[in-house]
Amino acid sequence: MASREFICNQIPILQQQITDYQNAATALAINQIQSFTYDTGQTRETISKMEVDKLHAVIDVLYNRYIMLCSRCNGSNVIIARPCW
Repeated sequence: MASREFICNQIPILQQQITDYQNAATALAINQIQSFTYDTGQTRETISKMEVDKLHAVIDVLYNRYIMLCSRCNGSNVIIARPCW
């Protein structure tokens, strides 16, 4: 599989993860659940209502990864230009 295909195939996976984590954050906020456990592949962590900031941090990381992969997949990578004096 070409690297572009691989990157583009990761986007729906990230979309599902973001949705799952956002649903968990909402469920914690409205007291539907008492805790949420997520597995990063390296560690398994349980988030309680008192630690919901950790869950929001994971959501932020996933969004950043999603934006990066979408840019790479669509060929619209960000270019940083600096002045040369």
